[in-house]
Amino acid sequence: MESRRKYQDNNEVTSHLDLCAYCGSNILRGAMRCVSCGKILKTPEEQSAAIRSMEKSQNSIHIKKILKLMGFLIVSGIVYYRYSDRIQEFISVLLNR
Repeated sequence: MESRRKYQDNNEVTSHLDLCAYCGSNILRGAMRCVSCGKILKTPEEQSAAIRSMEKSQNSIHIKKILKLMGFLIVSGIVYYRYSDRIQEFISVLLNR
């Protein structure tokens, strides 16, 4: 059982790795430069495309976070508006203890 777990962990680690075309050392998949030999692995066009896609994905993550926060605030406001008297009563009971 333990050897199976180690094998799965090893596969997860190696699935994120590639080999450098110049020196053969392990590098992260999609890396622009090899850490061992320092050679550039991607052309400038590929590098700029990778940077653009990374920025685009980061922007979409920010938008999703903002939408989730707005949804939470709206739902919280509706709940408070509908049950404000019960919420205030509950808080007063807690504070009087």
